[in-house]
Amino acid sequence: MLVMQVLLLSSCTQLESLPSSIGALQNLNVLQLDGCNIKTLPESMMRLQKLEYLSLAGCGMLQELPKGLSNMRNLRNLDISDCDKLTHMPAEMGKLNSLEKLSTFIVDEERGCSIAELQHLINLGGKLKIKNLGKLKDPRAARQANMKEKHNMQSLALYSDEGVIDEQVLEGLEAPQNIVTLAMQGAMQSLALYGGGGVIDDEVLEGLEAPQNIVKLAMEKLIEVRLYKFKGCKLLPALGQLQHLQTLEIYGMDSIEVIGREFCGSNRDAAFPSLKSIVFWNLPKWKKWLSSSSSSEEEDEEELEIRNCPELTSLPRLPSLQMLTVQKSMKLLKSAGSLRGNGSLKRLDIWGEVDEDVGVLEGLQDLSSVEVLDLWRIDDLDSVMDSMRHLFSTVLTLQIFRCNKIRVLPETIGGLVSLQSLSISFCGSLSSLGEGLRGLTALRKLFINGCKELGCMPEYMGSLTSLQSLTIWNCPDLERRCEREKGEDWHLISHIPDIDIEPRNPDPQFIRHLSRRCEREKGEDWHLISHIPNIDIYPPYEEEARGNPQSKKKGISVVKERLSACFPSTTSST
Repeated sequence: MLVMQVLLLSSCTQLESLPSSIGALQNLNVLQLDGCNIKTLPESMMRLQKLEYLSLAGCGMLQELPKGLSNMRNLRNLDISDCDKLTHMPAEMGKLNSLEKLSTFIVDEERGCSIAELQHLINLGGKLKIKNLGKLKDPRAARQANMKEKHNMQSLALYSDEGVIDEQVLEGLEAPQNIVTLAMQGAMQSLALYGGGGVIDDEVLEGLEAPQNIVKLAMEKLIEVRLYKFKGCKLLPALGQLQHLQTLEIYGMDSIEVIGREFCGSNRDAAFPSLKSIVFWNLPKWKKWLSSSSSSEEEDEEELEIRNCPELTSLPRLPSLQMLTVQKSMKLLKSAGSLRGNGSLKRLDIWGEVDEDVGVLEGLQDLSSVEVLDLWRIDDLDSVMDSMRHLFSTVLTLQIFRCNKIRVLPETIGGLVSLQSLSISFCGSLSSLGEGLRGLTALRKLFINGCKELGCMPEYMGSLTSLQSLTIWNCPDLERRCEREKGEDWHLISHIPDIDIEPRNPDPQFIRHLSRRCEREKGEDWHLISHIPNIDIYPPYEEEARGNPQSKKKGISVVKERLSACFPSTTSST
């Protein structure tokens, strides 16, 4: 085992320490311990002089790195992301001059880990998170880090877990000009962000209490901005002046009550010229979104999401708006005139909540051209359908998701005279399609998935002569009755050209593929989900553990057996 080059022990949650004899694996190039419960690492690891890749991502119990880590001169990649209990770095990190990727650097000058150590890491690139900047008071050390010369760096996140980040420290850091992601968190009086273009991904903006002048932006090429949990911020910065901005996402602004003209900036008539999509999520006090332009035209966004903004009662005029999503914000749809001036809307997604009385949605009366309607978790489906009778001639696609209290589809559905596609998914109590579908003479596609109480097809199915496609997944009784040539209901659907009836379970190969693409900080799709606060992605276990009801426990025991066999001595602290 002395010739071992790769050791992968990810997700061994019962692994709390490594034996000191690991230092004898002197040919080891790769050591991956992601998601283990290791608290400390043995000092003998400094003997792993050929180690190039060390990953400890998600080791939430890790409190300290080996003091001799700086002697591992061939180390190229050190990943300590999401090691929340790690409070400091070893001294003399600057000696690791082969490092190309470092996920996190924790400033602690009292322990001999100055930010100036970064000046020697000339090959550093990728994503870097610098923590504890609030403890740094000497701007000279920030300048010595020489961040502006790290041209391979793509993402820089600056944290202040304690105290205020000194503005001169921020200026001294000087992010490289080709930075594509810049995120900042901390308690500060003013904030200047500088970069050459790309994305601000502010997933780290936890707990910031910011004054009105929080952001001065000098990033003219930005195409995407995310602001996350500026809890004390009462006014949004003038983001409308970002001429190339296409996507804007604003999360967790607990103190925002009004969004007004300051949002667009001084030149309001030219605000947001490139904006395509905007998301507001968790603004619990937000009541008003005022008109922000003196001209007849407003922002040009095509997609708008309003989620968990329960006090919002109206939108400004958004003439280019094509898609609106509303979740936990029913006042917006219940208020008469709330959507006035947005009649060109083509797609509407409405998310209800369990046991929520949606009632009459008077705000929908101002819509006139909705073609796609998605209804999620709506218990009172009859009331919603009654609120949009004036749209029955325009809706082409209706999708019903997880409306778990409906037992029969509303008869009002039959009024959707132009409906071409109907999808019904995971409505757990649905036992009958009802009589409403009889009137859907233009229906071409019917999709039913996960409605396990649905027992049979209605007798009138043969009259739906325009129906070209029928898909039934995960509906056991319906699948049996509609079995080709044999089922009791086969004669009711046999005229449909394209029929797909079968149970569908997740493909294990696809799940593994998706897990790899969504791997934390590394996967190709991680940037698409990184803003989500709680993410659990479980990799497949050892082959020996698959298929066993106690696979997790067995998988760990298999790893432990192999681990003990790998080391040349029996000395172990496990």
